[in-house]
Amino acid sequence: MPLTSRMFKGDPAFEAALVNDKAHITPGSTGNQVWKIQAALMMVMDPPPRIAANELGAKAKFYGSSTTAAVLRFKRDRQIINYTYEDDVDPIVGKMTVVQLDKELKKKEGDVPSPGYDPGESDRIQALLDRDRPGVRILIDNTLNALQKVKEGFDKGASGAALLGANPQAVSGLARVFHVGPQNYQQFLPAIIDQYGEYKKRLATLAANQSSADFLVLVQAQIQSNRNSSNEVYLEGGQITGKTPLGFSELTSDTPIRPPRKMYFTPRYREFDPANPPAFTGFPQTIRQGQQLHEMGHYHFGFVDSNPRSLATQDCLKSNLSFHWLAVQITFSIVLS
Repeated sequence: MPLTSRMFKGDPAFEAALVNDKAHITPGSTGNQVWKIQAALMMVMDPPPRIAANELGAKAKFYGSSTTAAVLRFKRDRQIINYTYEDDVDPIVGKMTVVQLDKELKKKEGDVPSPGYDPGESDRIQALLDRDRPGVRILIDNTLNALQKVKEGFDKGASGAALLGANPQAVSGLARVFHVGPQNYQQFLPAIIDQYGEYKKRLATLAANQSSADFLVLVQAQIQSNRNSSNEVYLEGGQITGKTPLGFSELTSDTPIRPPRKMYFTPRYREFDPANPPAFTGFPQTIRQGQQLHEMGHYHFGFVDSNPRSLATQDCLKSNLSFHWLAVQITFSIVLS
């Protein structure tokens, strides 16, 4: 019986497991086939199994005790037993188990191809994060430089018109997302400048605090979201969709994905390519760098995504969107909303 799910189809490990007993996947195994088994179990089982952090994810890929328990539960629920030589389930992922997982995966996956099912996504995301990260410093430095000049222009009054005219994106951005202008800048602009200084201090640990969110992480994040009855959508029907965020930092401390707590970036964090399916079209570098700054606001300062247009200036100082949008407008002349 040929495999039909995108996650299993064409994978040599699963194709071999269909015909060769020696190729069956057993406890203690490591590799992409284990990653895919874990992802498949979390997609098709209700409730999804909890798999330990030291077994889960693109770096571990380990068939340990919690993966074993999940396989046993899956097989017991579906009575996957070869009665010719056993009377109870075993933890071996062989022909019958692969066929059943493949069948249920096919129903979950739908018809749209999803690069998120590729275990190599984690390395791809990480490489792109590394390439984009230097631009975050440019965002912060440009913003600090422009805001200092705007402050100097406001301080000088009429004689500061040249400084203000040379920094129109900073002036209009301050008015738009912080509601700050000549009348109230003395009260609020120093605090805004200081906050960007705090962002700059965190650049030294930015790489260490970032992590790729492969498909397994997204499955676990959605499980956590469902438990908390929150509105976050990481996966919809087992699929990465346009609702899946580029990044997130909101996982609670009891999720098995961590410690340590991280800023996560998802398979939608990718270079723009119009040939990709809609959810994976990708984004230009300016948007991706802004997303890294955005996650810093959540991760380090607990800022929330309140729309600054409906906030008082004092509340904008805690708005993640205010700091994100202003930096992007100043550096790239892009007005986000």
